[in-house]
Amino acid sequence: MSRNVTQRHEMACGLACVAFVTGESYDDLAEKETDRSRLINLGFLCPELVEILDEHGKEYGWKELSEADRNREFRGGDIVFVERSEKLPYGHFLVKAPEGWMDPWINLSQDADIRHAESGFRDSLPGTAEYLVYPLS
Repeated sequence: MSRNVTQRHEMACGLACVAFVTGESYDDLAEKETDRSRLINLGFLCPELVEILDEHGKEYGWKELSEADRNREFRGGDIVFVERSEKLPYGHFLVKAPEGWMDPWINLSQDADIRHAESGFRDSLPGTAEYLVYPLS
């Protein structure tokens, strides 16, 4: 897990995080998605990400984080959903890596154009962790 993965659809940050964890191609995962609206305007929920991870041999669980757990230390492979905010009106998924947090749309802003999306690593989360998708082993 060291190459960053750029999301290519407006609401597919979670799918890009799954591609990062599994080593699968983002484009291949997106192509398999039968509900195209999840890529463009619905997004993915934690149970859906767990299901996709399972289909690719990764055993994961998920949970809503308590107030006490929102600032915890996260482990490599953890996928975190950052809660909605003015900066991130739909929230955002990132994945913990040795290099920091892999952000599939690191230059995201409210009026950002997905065609200009770039991915990269950041030192800290760009907001408050709300949900956690985590490896079971």
